[in-house]
Amino acid sequence: MWGRGKNDKISCEIICSLLHSGLLLFIKKFTEMARQADADVNKPGIVTQRWQEGLEFYWEGYYSKAIPKFEEVHQN
Repeated sequence: MWGRGKNDKISCEIICSLLHSGLLLFIKKFTEMARQADADVNKPGIVTQRWQEGLEFYWEGYYSKAIPKFEEVHQN
């Protein structure tokens, strides 16, 4: 049952708003197009990969190796 308590994850107003705005239809169409193109939408993209690589270098103290990764993210 739909509620309006502050602990509800999704309220009826949000669902109705998404349906009205066409967002759910867009998501459905996008997902179908990605499936037809054999795109792996669950795999991190190149920007996410470079950001993670940069963070790993940074956390390990390899700042000169981290900088090019972050610069690549900034350029994309």
